[in-house]
Amino acid sequence: KLYHKYPQLDPQGTHFRKLTRLLYRGKGLAYQQENLFAIQKFHTVLGLIYAERNQWTSEWAPGNAIFQLRHALDVAQKRARVEKKDFQPLPHLHRLLADGYLLVEKVNLARIEYMEAMKGYLDIDSLDNAAKTYDRLEPLLENAPDTEVQKAVALNKILLVRLSISQWSREDIEQKSKMDYENAAFFGWVKDNAFKSKQHSFINRQCFKALADAGTIAIQVGEPAAASHFYHVAYGVINKEDVLASMNDVSRLSKITSVLSESPDWGKKQVFVVTDFDLKANPSYKDGKIWSLMATEQLGCSMQVGITQTFAKEIK
Repeated sequence: KLYHKYPQLDPQGTHFRKLTRLLYRGKGLAYQQENLFAIQKFHTVLGLIYAERNQWTSEWAPGNAIFQLRHALDVAQKRARVEKKDFQPLPHLHRLLADGYLLVEKVNLARIEYMEAMKGYLDIDSLDNAAKTYDRLEPLLENAPDTEVQKAVALNKILLVRLSISQWSREDIEQKSKMDYENAAFFGWVKDNAFKSKQHSFINRQCFKALADAGTIAIQVGEPAAASHFYHVAYGVINKEDVLASMNDVSRLSKITSVLSESPDWGKKQVFVVTDFDLKANPSYKDGKIWSLMATEQLGCSMQVGITQTFAKEIK
């Protein structure tokens, strides 16, 4: 990035070529060792470097951002299958790749990547970026297949619902809390057929976020009964899943347990975050519900989130 921003530092491109040679050498070694984690990182770094330099095509196949970003995302999916790890949202890589496809006039591929980016941003609670991504996606829907249009519309419904919750009034809360969850107008997208069955977990994660946020707003406007209702349903939804998408979801779970612990049929429970090592060292953590936490690789270890009565007793 420094060489691109200040070309006088490398007028002949010598340092840049040396840097990329080192990266390609490291990537080749990672492939030899079948180290998928390292392979993904090398593709990502090369993709970001080429994107920064607006190098989207090249005579040499690997020497451009589209090739490297596509491979980074493909390897991430392969890791999820081979290593049986939770998938990584990686929304900015999807959006950057979509931008590249658009620049080389591959509109159909750009549409797909923008939708993947939207899903990722919704998962990590980056709603502003999800909205900006939809702004880029919407003009591409004019001649799109019906299935893709339906999926894009469904994603936008989810986004608009989640954005609207923070603006709900006390009257809104009272009305919404009396609706049947499966048929509620503000969760109409739950039954939307735009998503394949394998993406049902994505819908459940979005329902959990929306319901938990609705519960928090209900507390703020002085409707504790409605908050308890939203929190109960939110927990019921996420209890079906094995993955939490973001640290914000840990905060949501903490708020839910804090409120519902006052209910006799719930009991005293506590949310905790531990590493895989902690789980092996102390099996009692597994007495309750355990979720994997997405996108914690930067912490250097896999993280787990749990909720249990046993742990709450042990820490006293």
